[in-house]
Amino acid sequence: MPSLRVYVALYDYQANTEDELTIKENDVLYILEDDNPDWWKARLKTADPNDLHVGLVPSNYVEPLPSIGTVLGLYRYEAATEEELTIEEGDTLALYKQDDPDWFLVGNGSHVGFVPRNYVEVSPGQKDSSWEHQAGGDQREEPTPSTVRAHGNKDDIKLWAVKSPVRQWLIKDAVNVRHEKSHVYLDLSGASPTSLDFKAASKQEAVAIFYKIQKSRITHHVASPLNPRISESG
Repeated sequence: MPSLRVYVALYDYQANTEDELTIKENDVLYILEDDNPDWWKARLKTADPNDLHVGLVPSNYVEPLPSIGTVLGLYRYEAATEEELTIEEGDTLALYKQDDPDWFLVGNGSHVGFVPRNYVEVSPGQKDSSWEHQAGGDQREEPTPSTVRAHGNKDDIKLWAVKSPVRQWLIKDAVNVRHEKSHVYLDLSGASPTSLDFKAASKQEAVAIFYKIQKSRITHHVASPLNPRISESG
């Protein structure tokens, strides 16, 4: 049986190509391939196992599904499908999801899969509630505003499709920006300083990207202003 890695989506992501997969925050995903460090092939967990949604997702939009406790195997169970897990009586298993009335999602250290709820016993002291109620509290920093929603400050989201792998910087690292015709030139500082040249679909879109960066810095109270160089040539 191949190892099945189960991840959870940190943010919403809207697919921009046929190869990509649209996901929502807290969606559960099975990671099928991770050869590319930036884009992973994943399958969305759905209520209907025959309803297959497979595609590429940005690797920095997901994290391993957190364990919410442990369960003890009461009986031996032989997996009947690839999504299920074979367990033995007495096995101690990590518990990942318990919101289904008939199945628990568990792991044995090397594999993850579903087992019948009545084949395992929740360890003493653990409540029978879904993992989402346990995982709320952490404040995570989001990827770039071009691809995900914001929370906290009222920084409205603007989306522009890109063909390159998803990368992220803090908005405070944007030290210089300008646009010329349909190009947006952006200088970034921080741990990985670089200069980027974005080719927008039109001059109007380039202007929109420029002003979105400016607005985000104001919204997030970035002290030092960007160099306001704007070329209106062409």
